[in-house]
Amino acid sequence: MPPSPPPPDTLDNIITQVVDVLDPNANYLTRVHNGFESLYQYARLLPRVLGPYVKIETAFLKGGALAAQPGYLDNLQPGEKFDSDEECAHCYGLIAEIWPLLIDSENYLRTNPDAAVKVLDFIDKAAARARGDDLSRLRHRVIHFVDPTRTEDFKTKTSRGFKNAFTGRMLCPITKLSDFDADPAGFLRGIRDGVIKIKARDWPLFLYDENMVVPGQVKPGLFRNTQLIKWYQVIFTGPQSADPDLAESSKSTGKPSLAKKYGIVRVTPESICYIAALVRFLLNSQAAWALKDGHFEGPVFVRSLMRVFARNPKWMDTTLKWWNEQVYKTMDDDADEEGLAADLMDREGDDGEGVAEGDSENEQGFYAEAEGEEELQYAQEAARVPTDTYEEEPRGNLADGADQRSDADTDSDA
Repeated sequence: MPPSPPPPDTLDNIITQVVDVLDPNANYLTRVHNGFESLYQYARLLPRVLGPYVKIETAFLKGGALAAQPGYLDNLQPGEKFDSDEECAHCYGLIAEIWPLLIDSENYLRTNPDAAVKVLDFIDKAAARARGDDLSRLRHRVIHFVDPTRTEDFKTKTSRGFKNAFTGRMLCPITKLSDFDADPAGFLRGIRDGVIKIKARDWPLFLYDENMVVPGQVKPGLFRNTQLIKWYQVIFTGPQSADPDLAESSKSTGKPSLAKKYGIVRVTPESICYIAALVRFLLNSQAAWALKDGHFEGPVFVRSLMRVFARNPKWMDTTLKWWNEQVYKTMDDDADEEGLAADLMDREGDDGEGVAEGDSENEQGFYAEAEGEEELQYAQEAARVPTDTYEEEPRGNLADGADQRSDADTDSDA
């Protein structure tokens, strides 16, 4: 579920007012002083809800042009074909939900090319920083949650990938797992020699709950790996939510998770695919973020996963329900409970004003409607991008690999 739009008072198109001072390398105080901190924060949100390979400039300009074509959106069939055009149109629609201010600026940007270059370059660079920060948060935990005893063995990223059986098996396509298990050393050698080609549309084992896998089928167990949940939690709901030991032993940093900061309350196909792409990169041996890893193409990988969600709506609903129960279960713990004391008290009414049980017109309780309004207000407030709380100071080239900085150096938004 995308976060709520910015509050109305920020929708006076501030983009036209700050275009000349936009700087993705500016520190927090400078961003606040020059009035573009909220733009920076929304730019950081975009890759997490659109995808790690999406170039925002392309999605915005090309997606907008496609969406303007009469009947184009009505004829989309992402379950049949989820190519780059479909992805652009899809992402443009998400931008319209998440950041209407940017859509409101479209005419201005299309008629002012110099301003468009500055604004969209700023957004893409801020988005790359967010992706780099997320990679840094996961770079050791991606191994730790699989086997804590092996974390030190793969502290250097270039030792990962198909250079060893541990990470190699996690990267092995589900369709080739039996071949890998029959001769791990030979399989890895075949990949390194170019005899075995790993393609983006051949999904890796780490996406699966291996206990659910059925030989000859690729749907059972897909996206049910509980480690995927933990990796997701590290990024979206915070490391402490993924690791109970960390929650008990660590003091709170005072920084809200992404979920709280942006009002995210549901897992989406896009956010699952985002985590899958980050993990795939962190398991390989590449030192820097890249679109390709040998024959494996990252954008094709993500689009193939998005297509399976679109093509199988019932499976998608079941999968997302399971994910939401794992990740956001505490938010709706008593949503389906009946007979709770608070609701029974509502039906009984105040002294002298009792309502006979069963006579209430509102079976959900007296406060049901009021609570809905309060929850809506809370969600809207939580979704507002702060401009005076979070100091985020990324260092180094965050768009590149994940071995360059310590956790203390990352943008502190999770």
